[in-house]
Amino acid sequence: MYFNNNPGDTMDTRNIVVDYVKYRLERNGYVWQNGPVMENGASRVCNTMRSIGDEFEERYRSQFEEMGNQLHITPTTAYPTFHAIVNELFADGVNWGRVVALFTFGGSLAVRCFEQNMPQIVDSIVDWVSTYADNNLSQWISAQSGWEGFVAFYEQGPENRNENPWPSLRQICGYAAGAIGVLTLGAILTQKS
Repeated sequence: MYFNNNPGDTMDTRNIVVDYVKYRLERNGYVWQNGPVMENGASRVCNTMRSIGDEFEERYRSQFEEMGNQLHITPTTAYPTFHAIVNELFADGVNWGRVVALFTFGGSLAVRCFEQNMPQIVDSIVDWVSTYADNNLSQWISAQSGWEGFVAFYEQGPENRNENPWPSLRQICGYAAGAIGVLTLGAILTQKS
């Protein structure tokens, strides 16, 4: 599978998701066999997502590791886990920090699937992140000047931003704990029925 990712082209969300997931997997030493080949390298938007995703992951490294250890991903629980965490992530609204958190979580989930010998789920994760963004975030992203607005926002630097772009540490841990609670309750109810 190939896609054209020229910096001048209109950037679609799926291309950004594919690039980010592939980047995260490669950074962790994994090869995504079904991953598309980048014809012209990463665009400015993709490079910004990579950079900001790295910053986000570094800032919350221990929390991501803890969350990864708590989430027992299986082919059956992967989507309910993703869905529960993402719904909590955007429960209080949208900002660029939460959009980055969505991409970072998707990338982390893909890495986790490789670690647990379930690389076949990665294609689904790309679909889930892309579909969620297209169905739930596209109007907000468009209102912020699209993905070029994302790049402009982060080029301002943290001192010039009017908002704290990152969800709080408590929120990130809360999303994972909430998702684990939902999944545990669901498993218990399923076993009792």
